[in-house]
Amino acid sequence: MIPHVIEVVSFGYRYGSPDSLALCYDLRSLVNPAGRKHAHQFPQLNGTHSAVASFVLSDPRAHAILDSALHDACLLLGRKSGRVPIRIGFGCFAGRHRSVVLANEFSRRLRRKGIPARVIHLSMKTKG
Repeated sequence: MIPHVIEVVSFGYRYGSPDSLALCYDLRSLVNPAGRKHAHQFPQLNGTHSAVASFVLSDPRAHAILDSALHDACLLLGRKSGRVPIRIGFGCFAGRHRSVVLANEFSRRLRRKGIPARVIHLSMKTKG
């Protein structure tokens, strides 16, 4: 039997949260690489850039969130029936840095476990 596809959604709370998420993780407590204190290090970069990803993932809290999300997703997969994808969201303020990094890393972790995952970045192209 083919496991459920998990849709991993990154978004910015600034634009509202997406509907029909089975799980949602609020990343606004993680240090913002686009914040005043760090913006000069990452001019015009988003969460797909390796420097931004390294910065965000250097926070141990990011790994705790990812570990928790993976555990929760596996529990959901054990209870879910049908063919509808399970949607798991990662949100930060604007949806261009922290949420993108964690959504990408989470999908990598799912795939390593043999769980099909599709990433959707809702706010990457939104201008703030």
